[in-house]
Amino acid sequence: MIATTSDHVVFVEVRTRRSRGSGGAPEESITPIKQTRLIELAYIYLESYHMPDATPWRIDVITIEVDHTGRIARLNHIPHAVEQT
Repeated sequence: MIATTSDHVVFVEVRTRRSRGSGGAPEESITPIKQTRLIELAYIYLESYHMPDATPWRIDVITIEVDHTGRIARLNHIPHAVEQT
């Protein structure tokens, strides 16, 4: 998902898991390889829309855990979750 604030382009990765018993928290699925790919995609987007190099941007992660009934058990927004290296 791509959103904007008053001063940033915000790339948002949404991760969902059934419960912590099924492989850990959703934020744990953002591996270093996935982080690198998200940064690459952000640059591709900015370039394809001819945005200036100085355009402020960030990558946030929204994690959602649902319980066995499908209801949201935990929702978390992590701003600046993926940093450029």
